[in-house]
Amino acid sequence: MKNLKRLLSLALTGVMLSGMMVMGASAADFTDADKIVNTEAVDTMVALNIINGKDTGDFDPEGLVTRAEMAKMIATAVNGGVAPTFGVKTVPTYSDTKGHWAEQFIEYCSDMKYINGRGNGTFDPNGNVTGTEAAKMVLTALGYETRAYQLTGADWAINTNALAIRDCKPSLYENLNGVSMNMPITRDSAAQLIWNGVQNYIVEYNPNVTITGTDITYGYEKSTTTTLLKLAYDANISSGTFDGNSKVIPSLKDDQLQVTVDTVNGVELETPDSKKITADLDIGYIGENVKVIWKDEKNTTRGLDAKDKIYGVFPTGETEVVHATLGDVKDFHKAEAKIVVGDETYDVDTTDGVSVTWNLARDNAGTKVYDGTTGKDYDNGSASSNSDLTAALKKPTGDDMKIIFKDGKVRYIYVTETKLGVVTAKTSEKVTIGGLGTLTIADHDIYEDIAKGDVVNYTRLYDADELDKAFVTVTEAEVISGTVDGYKKTETIKVDGTDYKIYNGAYAAVSGMSPANETTIDGTDIGVDVDLYMVNDYVAAVVHTSEAADNYSVITDVKPSGTTNNVFTNLQVQVMDMEGNKTILTVSDKSEDVANSDDVIDVNDYKIGDVVTYTLNDKNEAILAMVSQYTGATTQTYDKDEKTLNDVVTAGDCVLFVETTGKTLGTTSVLAGSFKAFKIRDLGSQDFTGTVAKDKDGKVIFAVAAMSGTPDGATIDTVFGLVVADNGTTKIKGTAYNTYKVWTADGEIDVNIKDAASNDTLNKGTIYGFVRTSDDTYANNTKFVEVSQNATVAGALTAITVPGDKDYRVMDILVKEYNEGDGIITFHTGKGVADGDGAYTHPTGTKTYAVDKDAKIVYVNLDKDIAGEEVGVNGYDVSTGKSNALIITADDSTKVLYIFVETTGKVDAFKK
Repeated sequence: MKNLKRLLSLALTGVMLSGMMVMGASAADFTDADKIVNTEAVDTMVALNIINGKDTGDFDPEGLVTRAEMAKMIATAVNGGVAPTFGVKTVPTYSDTKGHWAEQFIEYCSDMKYINGRGNGTFDPNGNVTGTEAAKMVLTALGYETRAYQLTGADWAINTNALAIRDCKPSLYENLNGVSMNMPITRDSAAQLIWNGVQNYIVEYNPNVTITGTDITYGYEKSTTTTLLKLAYDANISSGTFDGNSKVIPSLKDDQLQVTVDTVNGVELETPDSKKITADLDIGYIGENVKVIWKDEKNTTRGLDAKDKIYGVFPTGETEVVHATLGDVKDFHKAEAKIVVGDETYDVDTTDGVSVTWNLARDNAGTKVYDGTTGKDYDNGSASSNSDLTAALKKPTGDDMKIIFKDGKVRYIYVTETKLGVVTAKTSEKVTIGGLGTLTIADHDIYEDIAKGDVVNYTRLYDADELDKAFVTVTEAEVISGTVDGYKKTETIKVDGTDYKIYNGAYAAVSGMSPANETTIDGTDIGVDVDLYMVNDYVAAVVHTSEAADNYSVITDVKPSGTTNNVFTNLQVQVMDMEGNKTILTVSDKSEDVANSDDVIDVNDYKIGDVVTYTLNDKNEAILAMVSQYTGATTQTYDKDEKTLNDVVTAGDCVLFVETTGKTLGTTSVLAGSFKAFKIRDLGSQDFTGTVAKDKDGKVIFAVAAMSGTPDGATIDTVFGLVVADNGTTKIKGTAYNTYKVWTADGEIDVNIKDAASNDTLNKGTIYGFVRTSDDTYANNTKFVEVSQNATVAGALTAITVPGDKDYRVMDILVKEYNEGDGIITFHTGKGVADGDGAYTHPTGTKTYAVDKDAKIVYVNLDKDIAGEEVGVNGYDVSTGKSNALIITADDSTKVLYIFVETTGKVDAFKK
């Protein structure tokens, strides 16, 4: 189950100063604390003054214990944490201990028969002690007499291990699994072994001895009331529930905490008793079972109280706890006393109800009890709704939730919320965070080098109303940088291929963010570089780090009746990007559900004229996101001089998508291929009907319009070309097209006309005028206008219209002279008469037209309907009597734009 093993938020650790109230240091204070395994044992041994750290500040948990060090620890333990008071012997017991730093402790333990030498008169004080040797020393300190319990001789190790495991409660080897007792023992393991030992009951002499002659036989029996801890320190062990510290319970003093005690020295109390004690404990253990090691001081009330000496407070690990997040809580639409967290379903306490505490609110002000009597229930769900308990907890956040069980059922829940903020001011003593307020740095847990402008995570504990009574932990926010690939409403945002969940399902404005964070994420964000500001693995704020995306595409065609995720009728759309390139897309069912949130993506969701962004998945399907729906009949005004559209400045790359036949957009029945993309700043001032979208800076980034023709000021080059070949039918992206080779001024191009109907064909040897698309694919031949020639050479200019562009005039001529330098062409107005010998007389009359400086010349061989050689624009040949050129001019002038030259002289040029 995701996150269920997470510890309570690090926000709490700022107020969890140490694991216990001790005399001297605790495990957490050592410089190598992260290496200590048995922290409770080390803390207790330090508190009882049995073991200490090194002068360097280390504890050295992996260091091996010498026999001398073990003797000192045993001697100190049985004397209540102080060294034995007698001196050393003139003649030492062992030959190698005189003058040794531990001589006093060795002599004491030897006299008390806690230790033995090596058997050769030495003690070997600097030799390492094994785990079994250390266990024997602890057993003898507990009163296990070596002869009576056979702790000498060949089987001493076997008997030692047997007693340590079977007779001792707790076992001397508890929490030492995996430690080999026949090997030298480490300081960490020795602390655990001795701590296990001092909790054991001592072994006492039986006062009823047996005397036989001069032999006295003693009997031994284990005490049922006195532990070594009680005997040596006059200390007790109470256990119960940790209720909180002074931050949570106002009646406590600053250095106090409260424990509801239910056992004392292993004896269960009839009624649990709440006790105030002077100690400190990690607040993360709130609600859990702890044990208190304490000594009843004289002149105080009998029993545990705030004036007693506290050796340590430790969690016992006996409380059933689950650590999770609010995002792990799942729907449970039933009227049952249960809650679902991750993959597990838990019963809740129906006797006392469930107490939910938010942010460790002082005096339980933030605690809500779900028991049905307070208007909040744990079991009032239904087939369509959650219970009050589930509804309160089920939030898409990574906020920590600690669940505590009683008798296997959920009894207490502690929630810790973390939020995002921005540092708006900072002095040497105070810091101000937007949305929170001003904090005195010394009174809170705030990271070093915090600075104005930092984006931070903060957790406010204990008081939601008065900041000076709260405790705040502040950490620098995690930032993830990348490019937006997609999004799913307010649930997730995908950046560089990874989906991130949105904190609490909303992009809320964050005070002080600069630049301001995005409060909505839509199709315009796809392709944008962003910084994601995280709170416990959830996105709390999104900030653009690059300009708005330029991958907008207008839908130019929609496959009728298509739906996604359908083998036979997959929804397909044709789109045109801002450069005018067209693409046919198969739409993914992960696309944005636009029309009616029915989880079905079909033709109701995407219409012609809509602007979208998209990404391709691993199946090459397009995941569409709606940027702007085409809404139709709204007049838009573009001012070229001001560069504004409806008085709003246009972006430098603003595009106007135009359907050039004036069809009604928002349908699926416009003339496909009639869309064009224009840079709006290249156009003239004009009004049009359409829709407009703005980017995040308020500039217009694109508009969509339906016009009868092209926008004013648009420069579209109509292409005129001769069909030189019919290459049959082919498929392009799954669509059938008739394919033709067309010879133009720019060379040969392929022209692909949709479908194979007779009206979708071009005639070889004929010139057509058309507005070229970027991919050279077309819906039908209405885009291709046949250039009709005059019956009489050099007659009147004949008008033709190329849809979507502008009007032209065409005329076939007999060239007299073409002066490229002067930019003029002169031609005959009539035709010569055959002279009977196969030749022709010279025509009478001429005309001269100007030729545009960008005019195009196309050479064609009409004898074979192929491209012609570049022979130049030569004069009419009277020997053939054939017209040799065709000119095309703009409708409103006689300036020549195109000259088609027939290069063979074998046919009458351009005549039908």
